[in-house]
Amino acid sequence: MIGFCGDRPMTRLTRTLVCVGAMLTCCGPVLGQTAQEVLQAAAERLHEEPKLRALMTIHGEGAEMFRSILPKGEGTVVLRRVESQGAEGEEVTSHWEGRVTGKSTTGTPNEPEPIDLDFVERPEAHRWIDHAKKKVYDMVPARAMSSRSTAYSASRMLLPSELMQTPAFKNEFEAEELALLDPAEVNGVSCDVVELTYPKVENARASATRPQQVKLFFGKEDHRLYRVERISGADMFKTVAVLEFSNWKADEAIGDKDFELPVPEGYQLEEAKPVMVRPTVTRPAEQTPRPAQTEQQRPQTPAEVRPSAPDFAMALASGEEVTLESLRGTTTVLYFWGTWCLECREYNPLMSKLAEEVEGQPVRVIAAAVRERDPGTARDLVAMRDYKFEVAPNAAGAAEAFHVTTFPTFVVIDPAGGLVGTEVFKRNTSSGPVIARVKDLISKASPEVKVSVPQRVTPPLPEEEDIP
Repeated sequence: MIGFCGDRPMTRLTRTLVCVGAMLTCCGPVLGQTAQEVLQAAAERLHEEPKLRALMTIHGEGAEMFRSILPKGEGTVVLRRVESQGAEGEEVTSHWEGRVTGKSTTGTPNEPEPIDLDFVERPEAHRWIDHAKKKVYDMVPARAMSSRSTAYSASRMLLPSELMQTPAFKNEFEAEELALLDPAEVNGVSCDVVELTYPKVENARASATRPQQVKLFFGKEDHRLYRVERISGADMFKTVAVLEFSNWKADEAIGDKDFELPVPEGYQLEEAKPVMVRPTVTRPAEQTPRPAQTEQQRPQTPAEVRPSAPDFAMALASGEEVTLESLRGTTTVLYFWGTWCLECREYNPLMSKLAEEVEGQPVRVIAAAVRERDPGTARDLVAMRDYKFEVAPNAAGAAEAFHVTTFPTFVVIDPAGGLVGTEVFKRNTSSGPVIARVKDLISKASPEVKVSVPQRVTPPLPEEEDIP
């Protein structure tokens, strides 16, 4: 069979070449193979060096309005991999521990805030010193992340989380896009540059990863990590947190003393241990009918028999991966909203005020943004307005898990993962009673939490079509 190209006959060889050319044009080169080899070499080098020490610095690049709020600092990082043998016949497990000491400056250029950093991260607890408050905190990760401590946030940004995964570079190997860029030089070291784009959470069962791009600079000769660029936003809102390392040293002398953080004289120790959750108890049905109870007389449903909240996953702007399991031990308020939502503009400052009110208590207020064209828009708005709640720029999966279709919607989850209640925005309802009912749900979830809940909560008004 002979085809035609214009007025010329097309032979079988010509057709074959044309088809191959079309395939190459459409598909492009196969990306990621060389980048994966670079990551693999770095993972193998990291496996050979379970105890490491290095100097590091951090600074911001990109949009001036947001770059100024990124921390600037320098210090020392110490890492060690700890292995433990389980029961007989079980495999050896391992985890990484890290310590950061140094100095950082946060705040605005007009009001800089210098901070002395001393921070230790273990899987079971985070421990750090807040010299401004003269306190040493020792908390489970979920409580530590909700502490809103500036010293804690600045310390964690200096910690190379990319090096503290098991297996090594697990998140990076699972990146949505993986490419090898042109080589670059970092402080005199020639480096291979790997660019990664992490996948977005599409549904509640998808694994939560950071919705951002990252560039990793590995030494060509020693395969060690020399620079990390954590990229957020785009165009005029683009910011880059740049972490650089130097003087890497494999130090076998690193031991337990390097991860001890004693309480200085005159400082207080504040601890938050894991919350023990009692198992669900199924009680037999009562044989004797009881008289009807009014709403005021009806006892509060115990946390252990509440229905479990649905499993979900989302990533915060800080990079933290949030799931139902990771939130255990704290009461959580999920505020589903969007920058496009007109009604949410009234609730944003109110929810920020609520986050301030519960600061220092075991409560997290997370603004879960949905339907954003650019997830960076929600994060940038929160930073610009200095809202005090945490923000998840792309929470479509969580909204799907809770069947959220109206905005704003408020969901309260108790420390055991139970669903305390949901408050949905309705027309002709003022914001005051809505926030009051949210606070009432917080009090039911954790009676020890102090919130200014009015004694009488006004019920929601009916929809217009329900009014006779």
